Amino acid sequence: MATCIRKVAAEVFGVTKGSKGATEDTWWSNEDVQKALKEECYKRVFHDSTDNIERYKVAKKTAKRAVSEAKGRA
Repeated sequence: MATCIRKVAAEVFGVTKGSKGATEDTWWSNEDVQKALKEECYKRVFHDSTDNIERYKVAKKTAKRAVSEAKGRA
């Protein structure tokens, strides 16, 4: 009985493949934000030395500032 109901429901309503998940295209995202985030992610890979950790912190701060400014303008 349950399989019959599922079969009829699939025929009537159709079956989807599901959603693609979250996209990176948001209302506050622009070229500056994408560049800052990309730099932050790249720096995260190389954060094993003290100098690289400081550069990562600066990149993170820059990325946060770019996102904040973009959200403020929107």
